Amino acid sequence: MPIFFAITIIFASLLGYGTYMKESYVEIPPSYAAIDAPTESILETPLATSSSTENTETISPAPTVTLPVKTPQTTKPQKSDWTPPTTPSEITAIYTETKVGTSVTLSWSPSKDNIGVRGYRIFRDGNDLGTTNESYFADVEVISPTLHRYSILAFDSEGNNSPKSTGLTPSKGTLAVNTPTPIVPAPPTAEAPVATSPAPTAPPTTPAPAVTPAPTLTLSISPTSVTSGSSATLTWKATNATSCTASGAWSGAKATSGTQAQSNLTASKTYTLACTGGGGSVSKNATVTVAAAPAPTPTPAACGSGGVCTAADIAQHNTRANCWVYLSPINKAYNITGYVANGNNHPGGDVIVPYCGKNMYGPFISGTSGGKKHSNSALNSVLQAYYIGVFQ
Repeated sequence: MPIFFAITIIFASLLGYGTYMKESYVEIPPSYAAIDAPTESILETPLATSSSTENTETISPAPTVTLPVKTPQTTKPQKSDWTPPTTPSEITAIYTETKVGTSVTLSWSPSKDNIGVRGYRIFRDGNDLGTTNESYFADVEVISPTLHRYSILAFDSEGNNSPKSTGLTPSKGTLAVNTPTPIVPAPPTAEAPVATSPAPTAPPTTPAPAVTPAPTLTLSISPTSVTSGSSATLTWKATNATSCTASGAWSGAKATSGTQAQSNLTASKTYTLACTGGGGSVSKNATVTVAAAPAPTPTPAACGSGGVCTAADIAQHNTRANCWVYLSPINKAYNITGYVANGNNHPGGDVIVPYCGKNMYGPFISGTSGGKKHSNSALNSVLQAYYIGVFQ
């Protein structure tokens, strides 16, 4: 059913004809009566009703009809991605010293992300140094770079951050590489995205500046201790070097690797080798200690010249013309050839001759076998002049 509202318009007062009034009707479509809107926003439209008398239409206050107005609702934009980028990996941190200060250069392999990496955030000792869109960063005017640790995280356009890389302390002239922290994906929430944007193309990476490695050198000598007059061999090897020069106990240009013998060493010596390359220079020493040669071992005296004589040695001299004897247990040997060559020299005559080449102790000391007993003093006074060695 259409709803009719009477709108009474007073014409009499406007036209000067007294209290004459006219009544009009406006049809309102039913659809407006079904508007569902919050009550806090309304439009009030005053309407008029009428009551009539015999000759006059009197205006009564019109009822008030409330028409609701729908309030627009706002919806928060939904996050379209919850996956963080991968942690930056293969990070290098090197520092260089110049006349104006020390700087640390960081470089790394780019992270990956399903919608694309937007940039990287750099930290020194946990403090934020800033961001970069490249895969390298320079921290200038650093004091004592080896006392600091650097870490990096990647982030995307949705505000997802990767885990920080493992803290890395820079080094000079070498490349230090760290291991990335494993990624633990964030669990989905109730506001999971319903659609994702296509992943943008990752920006090209700029390679880290090349670093020339410093040369290394090993130098040794073997053996390290020798006796005077002996030899030793030097061995060396250099890497990242273009030239080597010897000094100290040797001299001249040397190859970057090799061996060299040092002969007839008579005194301790130190050998020095310095090698140079694009990354700097390095020097090493090797020392050999030379000891005095031992004194030669004296040749023992032979039997007959004060040396040791055996029974076999004595037995070879068993004639009057060549007569050696020994006294056992006195353990002395004698050549008495000149004493018995003719019987005139020996008071006992030829009694002693049968003992040439044998033990003469019995007849000479004890007086047995026709011999004459001699006192011990006779050993010194008579036989000492004929002593030739020790009998064993």
